[in-house]
Amino acid sequence: MVVLAQMTDVAVTPLTSRRRRMKKKPFYSSNRAVPLVRKKFGKWFRQLRKERGLSQEALGRRAGLSSKFIGEVERGDKSISLDNLWRIARCGFGISLKRLMDF
Repeated sequence: MVVLAQMTDVAVTPLTSRRRRMKKKPFYSSNRAVPLVRKKFGKWFRQLRKERGLSQEALGRRAGLSSKFIGEVERGDKSISLDNLWRIARCGFGISLKRLMDF
């Protein structure tokens, strides 16, 4: 019986600490919201590119970025820096950064 009590104590401790760690995070937690924002921006970004009749390669050349990076941003796989956003807005699309971020 003593052995059973020791096993129970050992088994309960990890479960209790695990429950504390598994508390629900708010929606705006970076773990959940950031990928959604990246996906939404990527759709908007692709729409702007297609409206202007640009390929990923052409947009990349204009902005000084790789076509692979442009594709990753469009799919929401990569985050993008403010510097690169500005380069894409001004050099790639010829629009203001404010317009690019109006998604």
